[in-house]
Amino acid sequence: MFTFFTKVQQPSIYLLGTRIDEPVTALTGIFIAIVCAICCYKLRNTPLQDKTVRYMYWFIATLGISSFLGAVLGHAFQYQLGKAWKIPGWELAMISAFVLGQSSLLRYFEQENKPSYKNLTRMNFLSLGACSLLSINTLEFVWVEIYTAIGLLLIMSSLEYWLYKNGDRLVSPLLLWGMVPMIVSVLFIVLKFSVSPWFNYFDIAHLFICITVVYFYK
Repeated sequence: MFTFFTKVQQPSIYLLGTRIDEPVTALTGIFIAIVCAICCYKLRNTPLQDKTVRYMYWFIATLGISSFLGAVLGHAFQYQLGKAWKIPGWELAMISAFVLGQSSLLRYFEQENKPSYKNLTRMNFLSLGACSLLSINTLEFVWVEIYTAIGLLLIMSSLEYWLYKNGDRLVSPLLLWGMVPMIVSVLFIVLKFSVSPWFNYFDIAHLFICITVVYFYK
């Protein structure tokens, strides 16, 4: 049953007498967390002295923790905890976008002490703070989407495209290609395209986010 532009409520299940809401969405969220954990484990075996590489590591780490918290607190057991418990996962998701943007900023400017780097870092931080406060006050996910667009599309993608056009044929192409499944995941959510109540737009989007994580890990 394919649907467009329709909010699909996933049926709950009971496991050992415990109610679990949106079980497939929670499961695919945990799957993102597992993929992130594997990538972080492998990165721990590589030198992390380079600050841009550390930023990338923390992007994957915070995204993984965000996905796990979102799966458990924001989906599976939200009925017990309340909507406010979506906030920890949302905040970490925005932080992951922040550190990814900072990684590209540092690659673009090469040095932290350049005035332009400092000014753009302040703007990035202020945008993060504003969207964080608005998401807390309104309990609306739209502010997470807005800041993610700022961090990944406005900052990271534009800078990586400039780096690619100016000779970076190793890292920038992977980051830019990694944005493609991320954008596709957003389109599924915006269009609310679902295969069935048991595999809705959130579930599909989560799988595309996993592809993005692998690209960024590379």
